[in-house]
Amino acid sequence: MGLAVTWTLFMLFLCLEDSNDLPKIKISNLDKFIHAGFHFVFVMIWFLYIRILIHSKLAIKLAFWFSVFFGISIEFLQYYFTTTRKADVLDVFSNCMGAILAIIAIRFWNNQQKSQTL
Repeated sequence: MGLAVTWTLFMLFLCLEDSNDLPKIKISNLDKFIHAGFHFVFVMIWFLYIRILIHSKLAIKLAFWFSVFFGISIEFLQYYFTTTRKADVLDVFSNCMGAILAIIAIRFWNNQQKSQTL
């Protein structure tokens, strides 16, 4: 659980950190890829943790919806509690794309594991 919580807090910190304190990189839409990558890792880590806890196929859905809820919550926090950040619906879309890619990767990996045991 430590890794999942640490990753979650890391994401929260970076998404709420004063944007003037972050390095400036001039690559178009780089932040959208970063959001997708953050949520890809988020779903992967939380899926593994939840699966250990409940041993259920429900783990993948819980990890996905936790990612979506967390991503939307961060956008609200940025809107209401920061001055150098802004809420962006495209960030939510990027978060969801990262979460969906994680689900695809998890299912692919699970199918590979099943085919190897046959």
